[in-house]
Amino acid sequence: MNHGSELHSLIKEIVSQSNLKVSIALVKAIHLASDKSFLKVTCETFPGGQEIVARMTWQAVGPNSGDYQFPVVDDLVLIVYAEDDEDSAFVVSRLSSKVDKIPTNAANHDRVIKALLGKKVWITSDEKIYLSKGDSAPTERLVLGDTFKGTYADDIQNTIDALNEISDQIQEEVTHFHIGFLGIPTAPPNNAVAMAAIKVNLDAVIASLSTLKSSEVDSDDFLSDLSYTEK
Repeated sequence: MNHGSELHSLIKEIVSQSNLKVSIALVKAIHLASDKSFLKVTCETFPGGQEIVARMTWQAVGPNSGDYQFPVVDDLVLIVYAEDDEDSAFVVSRLSSKVDKIPTNAANHDRVIKALLGKKVWITSDEKIYLSKGDSAPTERLVLGDTFKGTYADDIQNTIDALNEISDQIQEEVTHFHIGFLGIPTAPPNNAVAMAAIKVNLDAVIASLSTLKSSEVDSDDFLSDLSYTEK
């Protein structure tokens, strides 16, 4: 008989017993199996103060997959066990308390998945991860922020360099003098005023792009400090 069948038989045996007990308990310690196949918690029943080691149950499990969040010390849990067999106890549910406040959004009847303070949320798949409003598979792919940032920064800098070259050339043309016929200096081009105005506009665009690159792109301001993804 495999491990899953053994566990199923054990649970079935416990549930079928008439001396089945259900108790609220306080988590005092957690114990992860060395092969990570199960988690047990040392609990103290409430009231009564009886110490019981119970096996943790989960929302979903599978080969290297599932929906897991470990309890922490002082968590309230609901345990089930046979009165004469405390070694076969199971944590069947988690309970909120005055410490474990229900998130405001959950109180609004929204589904909330919120990690413990200072902990991360992992959503992992070897296939696609869908974020959708309906039941149809979404088709729009998310942008990779750091990859986009590098490309965007390079593109802005190339544009700035090209505009600077044009601006410098205009300046040279507007202020260009050379010695003409009989040694008389030539006048500026007839369109010097118009070219000078174009240069002013170009320089304003260059300044704006430079500010955008330094204050928004290079500084990471438009990249999330919270959410990360991968290709």
